[in-house]
Amino acid sequence: MKVTERFGYAPDGSAFSRESIFLPGARLPADLDRFVLSLDALYYRWIPRFTAGLVEIVTPSPREAGGGSGWGAAARVIPFGPIGLLLGPATLRGTRVERRILGGWLVGEESGVLAQELVPRDGGLEAAVSLEGFRPRFFAIPLGREIYDRTQEVIHRRLSRAYLRHDVAPRLLHA
Repeated sequence: MKVTERFGYAPDGSAFSRESIFLPGARLPADLDRFVLSLDALYYRWIPRFTAGLVEIVTPSPREAGGGSGWGAAARVIPFGPIGLLLGPATLRGTRVERRILGGWLVGEESGVLAQELVPRDGGLEAAVSLEGFRPRFFAIPLGREIYDRTQEVIHRRLSRAYLRHDVAPRLLHA
């Protein structure tokens, strides 16, 4: 199955990417809210698998979360320990689930969302993973965009393609 990708920089300078797959004959699941929220959980299970355990998904401590509450998940690079990406709780918006990007050492400033969505199309269903309005810390250093393009962006896109092909597509085609 072919995954379609769009990625680059928005006019405001933020990074974006969208990986999607069209699934002929697939339909929205009957229990849509539960299914979309399960996709969110599945995606974050892919991160340790895809990185061979070098990145783990954790619930941040209040100290790691800057003393706040309402934090959803965090990606921690092992064995270094600091939170690389701090995400807000999953928010359901119809056929879409998203998490705000709140901070971490890979983040230049609170910016953007990481989302998944199911979009009905003629003859089937499109499943997508998108990163919108993200401002990585790399953008603040010389050659930062080139570093981001060759590291963070590549990892995100490869992980999203594998996840869509090997986890999402079979669940929707065999539902």
